[in-house]
Amino acid sequence: MHSLANGELYKLTNDDKMYACVILNSVSNEGYNGVQWSIDCKENEVLIPHALAVAPSDQGQGIGTQLVNEIIRFARSEAKKAIRLDILGTNMSAEKLYMKCGFRFVEAGQLFYEDTGLTKI
Repeated sequence: MHSLANGELYKLTNDDKMYACVILNSVSNEGYNGVQWSIDCKENEVLIPHALAVAPSDQGQGIGTQLVNEIIRFARSEAKKAIRLDILGTNMSAEKLYMKCGFRFVEAGQLFYEDTGLTKI
């Protein structure tokens, strides 16, 4: 609800059908603080995608790639210096998607999230 109220929820739609959605903001888990990022940025200079999801019936059709490309365009339009994200250690599909879209691996670790607890990323 918080992201919806703040206007941070973005949808990929066509003719009233939602194919995918993502939350975009600059809020990071405190575990990001120790990461050796390749670009040093202030919090407001970074865009962070959260909870990117493609409808199960539309997976494998390039929708994820389209959404990530839209995220990249949005970050540029907002003059962000970097896009930073994390992937749950078992989510190989997300890892392949982000690598295909030009992201690179920085570091593995563990982060605490209220909904998953201590999680490998």
